[in-house]
Amino acid sequence: MDFESLIPPNHTSTASPECSDSTSTQSTSAPNITSGILSPLMLLLTLGGVASRLLLSFAVPTLIASWTHGSILVFYLGVSSISAHPMQPFTMTERQTSTVSSVLTIPLKGWPNTGYCATMRFGENKQQIFCMIVDTGSSNTAIASTPHTALGGMEFFDIHSTGDEFINVSKSVGVTYSSGEWSGYLVKGKVGLGDLSMVEGVFALITSSDKFFIERADWAGILGLAYRSLAKPEPGVGTVWDSVRETNGLQDVFTMQLCPPRESTLFPGTFVRQGGYMTLGGINTSLYHTNKPIHYTKIVEERFFNVLLTDISVGDRKLNISCKEFNTDKTIVDSGTTDIYFPEKVFEAIKDCFTEYFKGGLPIVVPEEFWIGERKLLWQAAHVEEIYECFPTIHLSMADHQNSSQQFTLAIVPQLYLRQIDVLVREADPAVCPPKSPCDGFTFGVKPRAQGTVIGANAMLGYYTVFDREKKRVGFAESTCDYRNSKAVPAISGPHPRGKFVLHIVSSCCEMPQLLLLSTRGL
Repeated sequence: MDFESLIPPNHTSTASPECSDSTSTQSTSAPNITSGILSPLMLLLTLGGVASRLLLSFAVPTLIASWTHGSILVFYLGVSSISAHPMQPFTMTERQTSTVSSVLTIPLKGWPNTGYCATMRFGENKQQIFCMIVDTGSSNTAIASTPHTALGGMEFFDIHSTGDEFINVSKSVGVTYSSGEWSGYLVKGKVGLGDLSMVEGVFALITSSDKFFIERADWAGILGLAYRSLAKPEPGVGTVWDSVRETNGLQDVFTMQLCPPRESTLFPGTFVRQGGYMTLGGINTSLYHTNKPIHYTKIVEERFFNVLLTDISVGDRKLNISCKEFNTDKTIVDSGTTDIYFPEKVFEAIKDCFTEYFKGGLPIVVPEEFWIGERKLLWQAAHVEEIYECFPTIHLSMADHQNSSQQFTLAIVPQLYLRQIDVLVREADPAVCPPKSPCDGFTFGVKPRAQGTVIGANAMLGYYTVFDREKKRVGFAESTCDYRNSKAVPAISGPHPRGKFVLHIVSSCCEMPQLLLLSTRGL
């Protein structure tokens, strides 16, 4: 995982309606009858109530379904419970969960810039509840156990106030990520995820950290979802996910739908959180377009969620680099890493493609420093779609799970890899951003690293991602997240044959994961 301390835009709205699966009950009492005669007024009211209930039962749900897309949620009385559309903004509550065919779906809260988190419970007697970032790029679960300035108003986990017995495993532990690190010690005690039964789990109490916690983030800890072979300080400590699924009898499958903020239809230039959902033990068909298939690729090593990247292109420009360069030392799908990372040689080739693309006389000038993260790109908030239309789509292809001579391709549209961030007034260029016209700042959400590819959260934002450890595969489907303000929508093409160039490379390196997955370093 990798977290960069970039803050959601100041003009972003965090308020959102609350979803609830609870069913309201209506108490009734007998009408006031005098001398056995029903009051004419009461009769009219009663008949009117029946008529209104019938009208609301049929007409209002359609009205609500329409209005919630505009970020307004209307409640009415006298009708059985309403479940808001899963893609609508919400305020997460501790017990807000739903089941689909014995599969548990829980809400996720967060932003692309700060990560997505799920609610976890610690202890039984005096339970403490925290939002924990969901990270498929690590295996340890860890919670802040001392105050930290970045936590803001959030409390830390006070192990002494729960009234529970937590066993000190007497093992110090530390995890280092691409950005940030923490250290602490392991304990064992009762933990719970969503509304599932509490389990005996081993997790870390964070006592010190460096660049790990993020200002204004929603989370106070991390839920590691990778394989136990990656757990620190040794695989024998196990993972919380393994404890949860084994105790609750779940399949070893979970899915994520991470949704990007979308532009408000009522207030252009402002953005509304959509959050997302995580499904435990199976697949929730309401979270992807079921008229299109889920495309699967193999997990080639059971540590991270290691997959095989077969091709990359920027717009219609192919990189024509050996897939060995993509996958050495590994390619992983990592919900805890904010951006997409490529090995330095691959990143340079991608940057060259972008540079050539912008030589075509487009109505925008992109400075060289933008590609390497040293300058922001500024644009008027009211015309943000224009900047998206100027950038090409990045295409990532992966080996098909059932046929190694086939591949499918994810379209990573500009709305996903251009990251919106805060813009200080003093940074704004008056020629681009007039003094009274709010501006958005963008950074390039594609970055270089020494080796290995990381398909991070900004790529996952476009898709419903299935982590099927039972069948050793990762799947991608087209998400039902709301992209209404975007002309380019994430899509999957294929499966289709690999090109002749790629087929030649496959025969020499791409079917040999032992040559690609040499590193045992954590992210």
